[in-house]
Amino acid sequence: MQYIGELCRYLVATPPSPSDRAHKVRIAIGNGLRPDIWDEFQTRFGVPEVGEFYGATEGNVALFNLCRNERARGAIGHMGLLMRQIGLCRLLRYDAEKEDIVRDPATGFCIEADFGEPGEAIGKIVEGRAAGGYGEPPNLPRAPEH
Repeated sequence: MQYIGELCRYLVATPPSPSDRAHKVRIAIGNGLRPDIWDEFQTRFGVPEVGEFYGATEGNVALFNLCRNERARGAIGHMGLLMRQIGLCRLLRYDAEKEDIVRDPATGFCIEADFGEPGEAIGKIVEGRAAGGYGEPPNLPRAPEH
């Protein structure tokens, strides 16, 4: 199934029913599954896997969590060692009260978020590898003028 935004919260808010697990859903894929209802949604409805993603067509960063166990529930943006070594995306420490990235006072450089700490995602822009979709229109033949 595909979910967007609050759909899963709406499902969890309904009264429990014997039909909660009367389905053949193997994976729910989408974005916006809040951590506070993730466990209840996946357990109550018996959905073995959840694929939660974060991304934007006009951005250069995408994150994905394929949740197959309780440990991965509610996590989006968690990057393991391999993802950190690839280096295409980083999570920076973010001060929610000031609504700004936290910088090292001595150097002025951004500080990377610690494991488990929320942050702001930034992505590496690589020349010649721009995302398509909103750029220049394709070269299509023009209709003859009458």
